[in-house]
Amino acid sequence: MSKVGGRLRWIFRTEKINIVAFKALQMAIIQDMLNNGKSPMEIQKYIESLGRYFGDLLYIDYHARGGKIAQSIADIGQIANLFYISIFGESLDKIYYSFNRETNSIYLHLIAYGGFPTCRGIVSPHPNIKLGAFLVGGINRMLELKKGELEYREAYSWEKNCVCTGEEKCEIIIKFVVDDKVFERLLSRIGGVHIER
Repeated sequence: MSKVGGRLRWIFRTEKINIVAFKALQMAIIQDMLNNGKSPMEIQKYIESLGRYFGDLLYIDYHARGGKIAQSIADIGQIANLFYISIFGESLDKIYYSFNRETNSIYLHLIAYGGFPTCRGIVSPHPNIKLGAFLVGGINRMLELKKGELEYREAYSWEKNCVCTGEEKCEIIIKFVVDDKVFERLLSRIGGVHIER
């Protein structure tokens, strides 16, 4: 079987998340924590910490099923979309890179207009609690696991926008801090603002 065929088989044969059950569980956890006096920041951090376990499992499953391995930061946008398709059965709406020469930072923007499936159709119980925190935790854990393989000094993600707090899209941004040479090489390879899809 070709590499493309194996990749497609991994995407379509991976079990999808039951979104209704996931949303109900997440809302129950958040509401319970609010009822027990936890702050929105504490709740975000807790949901992100749960997502880290998801990141471990997803990373192991991805490699066990023969998923494409990132050789560079430039590959991560495409691979993030493959993960997204395998989990939710749909593609991200927009993926693009932007660059900040002053801080040697590369930003990868992952956008779903109308929201991530985990956030659609619900309203956060607090305006400072974005419901993509679970995904952010998973991404941050996978970035930790990839650090030794790729060329960044540090990397982390956060959710900039979320439909559950009244915005028109969900957007997660991944920031990669790299050395001068890596920055210049990736800037010349990817370009100023590079649209992945």
